[in-house]
Amino acid sequence: MPITQVFNYTDFSSTTGLSILGDAAVSGGTKMRMTPSVGGKKGALWYNVNRVSLHAGWVTDFSIQITSKGGGPPTGGDGFTFMLQNDPAGSSFIGPFDGGQLGADYVTGAFVTVFDTWQDLWTSPPNDQDPATPFIAYWSNGPNQIVSITYHHSQRLAIATSPPNFTNGSVHSCRITYDGTNIKTYVDSMTTPVLTYAIGDLGTYLGGIADAWVGFTAATGIAYEIHDILSWSMSAYVSPVGKLGYYKDGAWHLTRDYV
Repeated sequence: MPITQVFNYTDFSSTTGLSILGDAAVSGGTKMRMTPSVGGKKGALWYNVNRVSLHAGWVTDFSIQITSKGGGPPTGGDGFTFMLQNDPAGSSFIGPFDGGQLGADYVTGAFVTVFDTWQDLWTSPPNDQDPATPFIAYWSNGPNQIVSITYHHSQRLAIATSPPNFTNGSVHSCRITYDGTNIKTYVDSMTTPVLTYAIGDLGTYLGGIADAWVGFTAATGIAYEIHDILSWSMSAYVSPVGKLGYYKDGAWHLTRDYV
């Protein structure tokens, strides 16, 4: 099946087509600084030209750098998310809370990949505590509202508790893919995913359709750090022109020509 590039920001010297919200801002002319190294901050970044068609499969690549850890103890927090969502706020969405909820809480119809950098030891509800960080996880409440990212682990779908240390100050390359069945996340090595989840029909998590707004959120709390995105691209698979069919198991299955 053909794959089409939706957008490619090799850096953020141009922000055409992007919504930049909260404390996010371009830094140094080229970096998207999702948060400064200051406590109690949150930012969001969305591709705002249109919802991206995701049903047949897609690939997104981005590079990140986390630096200037402070606060705590321990220093450095709280992390960022990559999100697909059909919240009514669309490309203006930013969650109401900073800290461990990563600026991503109370989103409706979303599938969220969490890159968490600080261990929140919640006491209510009981046992809903983060594992040791850093970790990567998938979060969703289907078409319903996600009550709280990292707070309600009952809405966590899968987790990698020992990913590459993406918080060590180096630049890290990340990739997330969907092939019509599985969501996979890669960090640095694009050969072996650090987290895979058999999601099936992505649209069931996004309010019944698989066209969604795509973007990032990030936040700091009592611990803080700079969350920089250095580049971001996304490509999506499209059906062959003039053909009807469906995508399954990595292949496009034709049904008939248009008439």
